[in-house]
Amino acid sequence: MLGLRPSLATDNVQDAFYPYGSYDLVETFGLGVQMAHLAPAGDWLEAITTHPAAALGLAWDGRIAPGCPADLVVLAATDDYELLDARGRQRRVIRAGRVLEKEEEDKDKQ
Repeated sequence: MLGLRPSLATDNVQDAFYPYGSYDLVETFGLGVQMAHLAPAGDWLEAITTHPAAALGLAWDGRIAPGCPADLVVLAATDDYELLDARGRQRRVIRAGRVLEKEEEDKDKQ
């Protein structure tokens, strides 16, 4: 990719300019993969993970490694095709090594 770090995101979520959408970054990823023909989809996951972290200058890039926070999202998808499907986007959120319950996840989104 010649040193480029493409990122995918949106800020048009149910506002006056665009009444659709959600804050679900994996859903946005799926739309981006389809619209920009980014195949295979798995090759573009850095566009919603490490690339945005680098662009924002975050101290932690989200990678799993010793000494890093135990925060992650585990998706139900087992391949690129399921990643773009609503069932494949079902997830478990782990924060500080503890699986969050659905109510906690919803609270964190607010």
